[in-house]
Amino acid sequence: MVLLMIPLGGVFFCSLSTLTYVARIMFAYSRDKAVPGSALWVKLDSSACPVAAIWGAAIFAFILAIPSVWNELAFTAIISLSTIALNIAYVLPTLARITVGRHRFKPGPWHLGNWVYPIGTIATIYMVFIVVVFSLPTEYPVDPNKNLNYAGVTLGATLAVSLIYYFFPFIGAYAWFKGPVHTYTPSSGSLHGTDTPDNSTHPQNLSDPSLGLDKEKEGHTAAGKQASVVSLHM
Repeated sequence: MVLLMIPLGGVFFCSLSTLTYVARIMFAYSRDKAVPGSALWVKLDSSACPVAAIWGAAIFAFILAIPSVWNELAFTAIISLSTIALNIAYVLPTLARITVGRHRFKPGPWHLGNWVYPIGTIATIYMVFIVVVFSLPTEYPVDPNKNLNYAGVTLGATLAVSLIYYFFPFIGAYAWFKGPVHTYTPSSGSLHGTDTPDNSTHPQNLSDPSLGLDKEKEGHTAAGKQASVVSLHM
């Protein structure tokens, strides 16, 4: 029983970290109006915390895990699907970089140069390998009622729902989703919220350290000018 507490503790803290980044993703997508119910999930409480997105992510995860209580195959499918979907999400930008986006990519201060093509190819091949491995049955011989891995089925269902949600005629996301909402202007160093679902929940209402730094720099500059004027008069 004591030794069992070690993996249970690991699962607990892993669940907390997973809930944290899922809630952040849900909040960010809601800010971009990319998920159903965006007006709810984007709201912040008095401490600038996306409580609705956190509880929404927790409730959805709980609902998805309910079938695993009486069916071990459902648990295996959920675990495998999470790993497969995570790897696919990671590698899709890399795949786009070395294929359709190779001529439109604008390199930053640090980039791989031409090494991106072999490295990106290896990463993509590894992703395909992972998808195949985690879609295999957990043991042989295969019994559909005992050890068949339904991760491929759940992945296909997830992709089908996503495609329907995006391409559904007239009301699909293709008709209204315009891409990420820009909330920061690098040239001016200021935040703006004209395109956000709810300006009251926009990060501009939160404290921004970068803005404080700008003000501090302005203060030093003003102080330096005053010192220069005083030295000239002296």
